[in-house]
Amino acid sequence: MFHPKVLKNLAPLLLLSAAAVLAPTIASASYGDSAASQVTSIRVVRYHDLDLSQKDDVATLYARIRRAATEVCKASAASAVQLDCYQEAIATAVARIHSPSLTAYYQHRTAG
Repeated sequence: MFHPKVLKNLAPLLLLSAAAVLAPTIASASYGDSAASQVTSIRVVRYHDLDLSQKDDVATLYARIRRAATEVCKASAASAVQLDCYQEAIATAVARIHSPSLTAYYQHRTAG
């Protein structure tokens, strides 16, 4: 069994894999393109240097996730697809980290 800190150091978050795969599929359905012609993009977000029990470090990680989501989703053709990709990418990344403090931060930021 892995301790969370060990797992954190061994596997940096591969951000947006689900969103990067999902967004081109949505775009393909909207524009009639084949899914095979779409290019996906994945960004690695490293957080081994952060202590997620500290508010400032949680905010830093969230900013890194948002920045990566922006990079990955900017290639989407339509603004609605781009927004869906961005939101899904962030939600997926937050969920994959399994950090209560990051999840609470994300929920606070997206409540509205």
